Amino acid sequence: GDATNAVAASDVARRGNLVVGTLTNRGGDQIHDIRLLIEIPFLWANEAAPGAESPGRSTVMTVTGPLAPHGQLAFELTPNPPLPERTDGRYADPRVRVMGYQSVSTR
Repeated sequence: GDATNAVAASDVARRGNLVVGTLTNRGGDQIHDIRLLIEIPFLWANEAAPGAESPGRSTVMTVTGPLAPHGQLAFELTPNPPLPERTDGRYADPRVRVMGYQSVSTR
């Protein structure tokens, strides 16, 4: 399916080590196996002299579902290994992109 239209990710936030959010099915088909790209950017305290390696993380996860037509589904990701605590910057709000999914027509 066209991943950008039918499934929307919202209310994405970090709660301690968890990344949480809500998926919304905008279409009339049942959706499952939703592939998400979750990015947790790291912002250096000193942008002019960033460190050698950013601890930011990108993770692909699959939400099995099912996500009902016009329904909502919460998801959470526990980064593994955990995000390191840092004093030289901070993690920005996570970003979630829907990369793809499987849909089952209910018509």
